[in-house]
Amino acid sequence: MRQSRYVSFCLLALLALGCKSKKPDGQDDAGVDGGTAADGSGIQDSGPPADGGTVQDSSPTADAATDAADAADATVSCGDGVQQAPEACDDGAFNTDTECVPDFGGCTYCTTACQVETRGVVLEVGIPEGYGAGRWTDKVINDGAEVHTGSGGPCFEEPSLGAYNACLHAGELRWFEAPGHASCAGLHAVDALDAFNWRCVERQVKGSTEAWLLSTGLKDDRHLSHLIDFTGMGWLPNALTISDGTGVVHVSASERWWVNTFAAAAVDVGTTTVLNQPFEVNVVRQNGAQEFDMAGDHTILVVQPGMIVSNPGVGTEQISLFGPDSWLEGEFEGGGLGPRPIHAVGTRHTLRNYTVRNFGRGARLEGKNGRYEFVRAATTSGPGRGPSLDFAAELSLIRHLYVADSVTQGISINGFHGNIAAHLFVVGSHGDGMSISSPGLTLVDLVSISNDGAGLATNSRNQLAVNATLALNDDDGFQVNSCDGCTLARIASTTNAGDGYVIGSSTQGAQFVDANSQANSRVGFRLQGSGNIFRGQMAWGHNMIFPNDPLNTCGGTCEACECESGSGVPGPPFWGLLEGVDAGGEANACVLDTDPANAPPRIDDQRVANYGHTVGKIQLNMTLPRDQIVDILDVPHRYVGWGSGGCLAQPACDGMGPCPAAGTVACICDPLDVGCVDSVVVCQLYDLRLIDIGLRQPLHPTGDDVIRHVFANNASLDFCDMNYPGSVHDATSNTCTTTFLDHAIELVGDLLGNENYLCESGETCIYTPYRAAYMGEGDLVPARICSGGGSCAPVVWQDGAITGVTLLQYESLTARDPGGTKIDFHAP
Repeated sequence: MRQSRYVSFCLLALLALGCKSKKPDGQDDAGVDGGTAADGSGIQDSGPPADGGTVQDSSPTADAATDAADAADATVSCGDGVQQAPEACDDGAFNTDTECVPDFGGCTYCTTACQVETRGVVLEVGIPEGYGAGRWTDKVINDGAEVHTGSGGPCFEEPSLGAYNACLHAGELRWFEAPGHASCAGLHAVDALDAFNWRCVERQVKGSTEAWLLSTGLKDDRHLSHLIDFTGMGWLPNALTISDGTGVVHVSASERWWVNTFAAAAVDVGTTTVLNQPFEVNVVRQNGAQEFDMAGDHTILVVQPGMIVSNPGVGTEQISLFGPDSWLEGEFEGGGLGPRPIHAVGTRHTLRNYTVRNFGRGARLEGKNGRYEFVRAATTSGPGRGPSLDFAAELSLIRHLYVADSVTQGISINGFHGNIAAHLFVVGSHGDGMSISSPGLTLVDLVSISNDGAGLATNSRNQLAVNATLALNDDDGFQVNSCDGCTLARIASTTNAGDGYVIGSSTQGAQFVDANSQANSRVGFRLQGSGNIFRGQMAWGHNMIFPNDPLNTCGGTCEACECESGSGVPGPPFWGLLEGVDAGGEANACVLDTDPANAPPRIDDQRVANYGHTVGKIQLNMTLPRDQIVDILDVPHRYVGWGSGGCLAQPACDGMGPCPAAGTVACICDPLDVGCVDSVVVCQLYDLRLIDIGLRQPLHPTGDDVIRHVFANNASLDFCDMNYPGSVHDATSNTCTTTFLDHAIELVGDLLGNENYLCESGETCIYTPYRAAYMGEGDLVPARICSGGGSCAPVVWQDGAITGVTLLQYESLTARDPGGTKIDFHAP
């Protein structure tokens, strides 16, 4: 197998780079033989210590005449001491008939000396036999215990391929051996373009251990456009530097790491451009109007940063994305026209660094096994003209979305099973912020604020949502309409015009972990479903801020609801829960009812507490009329967004929601600022990070602090394995159940574990201390426990149901106050 890969790469290099293969031993490049024990003849006679066949050889007694003859046709030759463009390895080593191990696809065989110092980074996993060689959109099957142990075989269309990473994007995978290192201890790598994340792995090669550096993917702030020379229409050269803690130990040659061809994609041509040339990188380098049909396999379209492709308004969508394994990046402008920005149908698409503005319709994304990352959608032409993002996806990764001022709901995920959504920010939608109708969805880190509707509405079974902040919405914060068997953990619903949590009658068997509902205008928790369990550390209070509201059926006191605050003080403003029937049949039961007769208990442990804090919202000292906000996406942090500002001193005011259009009357209610008389219609910049540690867990989790969640019912073993990696199939109940660490998420992007954002055994995870979306900021450091005096000690992981976790945390677990006015909706 190694020999055939060597030949295929050599043929490719011969065609693309003019690489000359090694002549057999005994044939001189110049056709002469010096016949000495050490000469430049191109023949390794018995005894010569070195021979490369060029003027530069390592012979201490080189034959001058032969060297002169060889000078006339000096060629690329491994072992000649000169590294020339097509060579894979060269440091003046001998030419031999011994095959390079590992084989890097060079044009000659070399001794082990050729495997160090001057070799460029060459793809190992990612050039599967007979499928491709070094092309950006190549895909390989993820069939190894880890990435570097996989077969490297190709991925083709299959009826049930599995999770989004069942196929690996080979274009982002590169290998590099750390010369002379058998251990990864202390090794660190960075590429010249600072484009990739790298980690070290220890591989067994012919019985010995070697340290190798593996690129695990693009960094979050780097995209395909960072690898392209838009002027020269090709790849930018890249190189790798390896350090060992004491200094640089190796620098690779600067090379172009892929072999795709490039083509200029024209705009303003009057007709739809069809892209169907596989593996070709189509580049837009100017502003203009155009529609594109990405019909072919492995098609690539990249708009140069700073350029905008506008919508000519001819077809039903500006981008049609139907071919598998395609890649799209760029910024697109709708001009308020009806056609939607994109319609994607197919498999294994990558939508990355994609921005759409001012479309009259929302984007429709129906892909399977897709990656939709770093997508931004907003309006600049006026309130409510931004597109919504509608995912009818399956087994896809949806992450790093920022949606502002959309014409309807911000984000909807209404597809099939197995989707993962993470790091989402929705602000100012003219409907619900986010709506979910996708069974078995995993949702991690959501901020949904200042929407006309609810912050989050769920309408499907077996969903798993962790770490969310739902605030300043003009309706309920969290509508759990129909969510049988859901797990909803660490969700803060605060300062909404409606209820904090509405748990509908169709919701049964759900578990609410570390629920947080405060400062909402009506009820903290409206219980209508049955058989649901609350557990963990709850926070509530200051709900039902208007005692005369008709929904206040408690009659002005809390005793009728059997609800008391954690401090034992009844009455306003401490209404926590209202309505519903608990498992014991008692009407209007408070969630704090721990009566043993009401089994199953609402609370399954004794860590319940009322912290009396909300999400520690920061109101920045920045207000502007809507028409003066140049770019609503231009915010200082991904937890920051523009919502309605200003207020009127009216008890019934519910002026939360999106930025108001100029000339409209709007207000925002601060339940503690009853004297506010400011009626200026402005937009307010809100920061949803935390500067208050009141919601923080006191201790880091151990291996026994776990949550168990059922992803699917009536499922087979194969269904569990393929669609919910890490889950365990129960043959009796036919369910897929996963066990994961509470107050932690998996570090995704290191290609360790199953990359599903759930912290499971053997994975590297991030400590998430809050009952809200915010997780901290700064660099990731080993998790630590700090004393009141400021001294900190590393967390010593304790195995339990979850074992072998490496626990990290963000350098700062509290946001830095930018100097604005902090609003805590709790008693002074």
